[in-house]
Order: sequence, then C-alpha cells, then structure tokens
Amino acid sequence: MPKTLGDARQEALVAFLIAKRKAAGLTQVELAARMRVFQSHVSRIEGGERRIDVVEFIKLGNVLGFDPSTAIRDLMGIEDSAGPQPLPSQRQGHCFRIKRYRAVRPPCTAFR
Repeated sequence: MPKTLGDARQEALVAFLIAKRKAAGLTQVELAARMRVFQSHVSRIEGGERRIDVVEFIKLGNVLGFDPSTAIRDLMGIEDSAGPQPLPSQRQGHCFRIKRYRAVRPPCTAFR
C-alpha cells in the first residue's frame, strides 16, 4: 500500500481540520484537551506528519462539529497524487532533527 503522508488527499484533510479547529475558535492545546491527547499529537496531525485513524476522525468530528462521512465523501473527490509529495516544511528547505519513530528524512543541506 502506498504511503499517504504528503498525498493530495492528506494535505486537503489537514487543511480541512485546521480550518475547522480555527472556525471552532480552539487552539491546538484546547483541541488536545478535549480529545484527551497531548498538544504534540494535534501538532503532528496538522503538520502532516501523522495519519488519522477512523475512530480518531470520528472523535475530531464530534469535537469540531462536522460530519465525518460528509468530509470523507468530499475527500474522495480529490484525485490521488502521482507520487508522495514532500511535506510543506520540506518544500521550504527547512532542516529536521531525526527523532525516534519518525521517517528518516534526507540530510539537511541548507547550511552547506
């Protein structure tokens, strides 16, 4: 199964969730508290670094006030990307520290 992080649908989902959170007037910290997760969990979702499972998506729908099934139907209308796309911060040339449990990214060349 191809990876979905960086996919057009994943990016649309992330943008949708950020817009819904802001429309609800919540910060990442407040959303995390309502979902009973750490703020870093919400940050990784919104940063496109983490996938969302179905149960978590339903919970997000309940907290942010949207219908998950309608959102999925809208996402299905988006074409798949031809291949994995870099994360937005990778396209801007930012460097990353490699952390345990994260995918290894290419070495930083910004300071060479």
